[in-house]
Amino acid sequence: MLPEDLEECFLVETSGFPPQEAATRATIKLRIDTFPEGFLVAEVDGRIVGLLNSASTNKEDISDEKLKQLIGHDVDGRNMVIFALAVLPEFRKLGIARQLMSRFTEEAREHRKQYVLLMCKLPLIAYYQGMGFVHAGLSVERYRNLNRRHTQLPYSPMGCCPGSTTWDPVYPRNPGWDCSAAPRTCG
Repeated sequence: MLPEDLEECFLVETSGFPPQEAATRATIKLRIDTFPEGFLVAEVDGRIVGLLNSASTNKEDISDEKLKQLIGHDVDGRNMVIFALAVLPEFRKLGIARQLMSRFTEEAREHRKQYVLLMCKLPLIAYYQGMGFVHAGLSVERYRNLNRRHTQLPYSPMGCCPGSTTWDPVYPRNPGWDCSAAPRTCG
C-alpha cells in the first residue's frame, strides 16, 4: 500500500459503501499514513480492485466513531478492527474479498491478536459467518442511524478453554491454531 494509491482506494471505498458510510479521502489518507500495515489492497493488472483497512486497539466496543479516525489506535493493541472491506463491482464474486480477509486474519493471528472485530449490517452477518466470524449482537451505538451488528473472530478462545461455557459451544476449534500459546487466559 503506497500513499499515491489514495485515489484508487477512495474509488474502491466509495463503490462499496453508501456516501454517508464511506470514508473520506482524508480519513483513508490518515489510515494509510498512520497504520499502513493495516491497509491491504488487491490488484489486478496493477489496478487496485479491492481493499481492507483496519486499526489495532485494546478496545472491545468498536462502536465509537472516533476509532475510525484512529483515536484509540494502538499498534500493540490486542484486537484488530476492520473498518472497510470493499471490492469494485466488476470484480465482485471472484473471491477477492475472501482472499483479503484470509490474508488479514492470518496476519492478525501471527501478531497474536485476540480478536478481529467488525461491524456490519444485518444482511451481511451470514457472509462474515462464512469466514469464521461470530455475530456478537447489535452494536452499542447506532452507527449514523443504521442498525450495525458487532461481529468478531476470536483467536485465543477457539476451543482452548475446556471448562468455558462462554466460548467453547460457540466457536469451533480451527485446525492448526495453537491455543496452548494463546495470549488470553480463558475463564
